[in-house]
Amino acid sequence: MITIHQVSQNSPEWLKAREGSVGGSNAETLLTQGLNETLKENTTENRGNFYTKRGHHLEPEAIELYEGIHDCEVQRPGLITNAKYNNAHCSPDGIDDTYLLEVKCFAEKNH
Repeated sequence: MITIHQVSQNSPEWLKAREGSVGGSNAETLLTQGLNETLKENTTENRGNFYTKRGHHLEPEAIELYEGIHDCEVQRPGLITNAKYNNAHCSPDGIDDTYLLEVKCFAEKNH
């Protein structure tokens, strides 16, 4: 059973909902170092940098543009879990009818 948790990303509720599970950002650590090390890494707080803050600021505009281009409405879940994989979660920036969306707002030099 898939559960969509309607919580704001990085909120205390979001942090609680993802306790003891691994997200997509930690996939490389999971594959190279195993579950225990990945769960340890997952508990450290990441406040981001200029670029992550910029991305959070531009994300709503990017999703609005996506909706216009693809003529769809994007849901904004905080966290998704699946009872079949109780040690995993994902926090997409959005979901349209077909895809999980991960918005990236690169600096001009990376475009």
